[in-house]
Amino acid sequence: MNLTEMIDAGVCTNQTIREGFCYGMAVCGYCYDFGEYRRPSREYEIYNLMVIGVAMPLIGVLGLIGDVISAFIYSRRSMASSLNRYLCALAFSDITIILTAFFLFFLESMRKRSAVMSKYFALFAPFMFPLGLTAQTLSVFLTVAAAVDCCVMVATPKKFSEKFCKTRTAQWVIGVIIVLACLFNSPHLFEIYVITCWSVPYHQPTYDVCPTDLRQSPEYLTFYYAYLYTIVMAVGPVVLLVAINSTIVIMMRRAKRKGAGGADSSDSDVTTLVLVVFLFISCNVL
Repeated sequence: MNLTEMIDAGVCTNQTIREGFCYGMAVCGYCYDFGEYRRPSREYEIYNLMVIGVAMPLIGVLGLIGDVISAFIYSRRSMASSLNRYLCALAFSDITIILTAFFLFFLESMRKRSAVMSKYFALFAPFMFPLGLTAQTLSVFLTVAAAVDCCVMVATPKKFSEKFCKTRTAQWVIGVIIVLACLFNSPHLFEIYVITCWSVPYHQPTYDVCPTDLRQSPEYLTFYYAYLYTIVMAVGPVVLLVAINSTIVIMMRRAKRKGAGGADSSDSDVTTLVLVVFLFISCNVL
């Protein structure tokens, strides 16, 4: 019996597994490992378990608590301002990032230890993957928009800043950013798909995700991930934020030296944004 006949007959042997089939189904993981199994070292497995299985959920929970509190505070009617609208939207986008990261990293790590985890990871990954990246793009664009708003507030004449820094303007900008973030990340919807496959470790049929032809295209990877992603998500925002943040800090120092405009309720919000931008820059420079 040749390989084709064995596959058609629903046979599962070492030979069919090496070719990517078992009991007439594709072997889970074959579409991206191509039959090459690399067992990680025990040290790496322990490290991965501690970082992804223990540290990340704990840090994520703390992040969720902080973002929920921030979103609640900045959404209050008494806190209404253009800058606070951006900070509120930023908190919501970060909540989405944490939740999707928990799914994509923690559940992906746990699926090697549970057939149930493996099944649900594969079923939800095609939606969680683009959603998480869209939320990441939202956080980048919202941080830049908030920095621009803050820069206008502290570095331009009061008449101009009062016209530009309005809650209605901020809401309109946030809406545009959401649309742009969705458009920018729409290709991710076509990068992976779900298959029914045979899990060799669990000895049962389940689901897995496989890369599409688009995801494996060298031209697509070069243009979208190397060039476009670098400009839109990394270098471009960092350069802008360094320039904007420097301007904000310089203008705030000048205002304090002149004694102009005593401390008001917006000072703490501006300081918060400056710290957020510094954190963003430090995390994205690498």
